[in-house]
Amino acid sequence: MRKIFKKISSLSNYDTAEQLSGGISNQNYRVISNNPTYEDLVLTIYSDPESWWKADKEVLITELYGKYGIPLAEILNNGYFENNGKIYRYSLRKFIKEKDFSILLCKDKKLRAEDWPTLLAQLGVIMKTLHSIPMISYGLLSENSISGSDFSLIPPPSTWEKYVDRLILNRKYLVGKLDCKKTIGNISGADIKNTFSASYKFYKQNRGVLESVK
Repeated sequence: MRKIFKKISSLSNYDTAEQLSGGISNQNYRVISNNPTYEDLVLTIYSDPESWWKADKEVLITELYGKYGIPLAEILNNGYFENNGKIYRYSLRKFIKEKDFSILLCKDKKLRAEDWPTLLAQLGVIMKTLHSIPMISYGLLSENSISGSDFSLIPPPSTWEKYVDRLILNRKYLVGKLDCKKTIGNISGADIKNTFSASYKFYKQNRGVLESVK
């Protein structure tokens, strides 16, 4: 990692890196300096050129959410670096030292009964804000436009129902190609297939609800 730090000017004063959990198409590291005046950062490395668009999407989403007061870790910069003859994309953001929400709820169990109303109210405000952000069409943010698919840049569909149908079919195609023995991130192919199977069953049973979404 020291070799990579030298290639990214913002990391010239950092010494060590700890790999963080998660990350299917990228690798995430907490970078730490021996100098206590430098705050910890998160370095995300995108190895596959087909996933480089995700770095741009992170910037767009962070800027968009910021306009509506939704807190996200600040992105400091992003760009490219070369290592052993290969080009990589990276993004660098501030590190937020907090616990994963699932660990807080399921393992630590530190929330008191009287904390739940406040917590749920805060989550409700954030979710309401997220789902109230106006968009010009149905699809995924891609560069400065909205694409109807994450497979390729295509025109967005005319309804939410058609978009979800296409998304589910894309995921069904990808899951069908998965190797059950392969691990993606920290999740096995078998677990991904089982999760999608349950999601697909739920989609089939409740697809009619999509017709009412305008």
